[in-house]
Amino acid sequence: MVKEIIDGKHYSEYSDYINELVRKENYNEAIDLLVKIIEIMENVAIEKGVGVAPWYYDKLSLIYKKMKNKEAEIQTLKRFLSQPKARGSRPKKIYDKYIKLNKDTNEDQLQNYIYKEYKKVISSSSLTSVNRKCSNCRKKGDYLVPIDERGKEIKFFGACCPFCCTSDLITL
Repeated sequence: MVKEIIDGKHYSEYSDYINELVRKENYNEAIDLLVKIIEIMENVAIEKGVGVAPWYYDKLSLIYKKMKNKEAEIQTLKRFLSQPKARGSRPKKIYDKYIKLNKDTNEDQLQNYIYKEYKKVISSSSLTSVNRKCSNCRKKGDYLVPIDERGKEIKFFGACCPFCCTSDLITL
């Protein structure tokens, strides 16, 4: 069981504090906390088959942008894109930002690299994966099958395509 608590609070309770740190330009403390949270979320994603929340990666990339550290910004976005992602519009926005920052590289090459990294990440999970075609980009990719609180596979779930990051509904 992955620990989801930092200093007595669930990691999801830190967003206001992170925003305050950024507002005060206390970037190093915000970065340290965000990295801890991201590591926890990634472990939970692999253990339970849920997607990581994009807000934390997006916030971290924005801090790096404010610090004029483009390489760290790109690496943060790439790290997010290499994870199982929760459904919604933000993953696609992060994907678009990543593509824009890598404008000198072919988009198909970027997608294939991200998918290769994603496959490494999900291969560490003991959960079942299912190969499905994205309704948007039409590429076939693997998706971790999430489990419910009783440890049973969820037969119908939402996920983001590991290639184009658009939300999709997956059935077993």
